[in-house]
Amino acid sequence: MLSFQGMRMRTARMMEIIHYQAVEETYQKWKAAVRNYYEHGYDYGETTKLYKELESLSVDMEKLFEEDLKIRDEVTAQKEE
Repeated sequence: MLSFQGMRMRTARMMEIIHYQAVEETYQKWKAAVRNYYEHGYDYGETTKLYKELESLSVDMEKLFEEDLKIRDEVTAQKEE
């Protein structure tokens, strides 16, 4: 027999998994958009939209800034070669 508490725990776990998947998918799209922006210099609107979506999903903004700088440095280094 299923208890109410057990059902709540399973539901909470499923919500955590869905949230994690949404964050991961949006984060990967954001990284691709940022790289595209630094490589080609256009479509910053997509980057901004994804950034705001990640912000609404309560992602660590410091991590995003660090990743943005890392991608910018990688692209800049590739252009200099």
